[in-house]
Amino acid sequence: MNRLVKKIGIELEMPLVNQNYLAADFDDAKKLFLDFSTQGWIKKNDPNTGALIGVKRETPK
Repeated sequence: MNRLVKKIGIELEMPLVNQNYLAADFDDAKKLFLDFSTQGWIKKNDPNTGALIGVKRETPK
């Protein structure tokens, strides 16, 4: 089955900003990742530290 894997991680191609239009910090990004994970996205954790570093979702092509 062909699937397109979409990922969201700290290294975003588009900047993540907060409500004040300032660069989001790691805690803001983590909150976003946790929110996505409640909507079917899969958490991606750092293999060495276990820290949440992003989320991913597979969608059909």
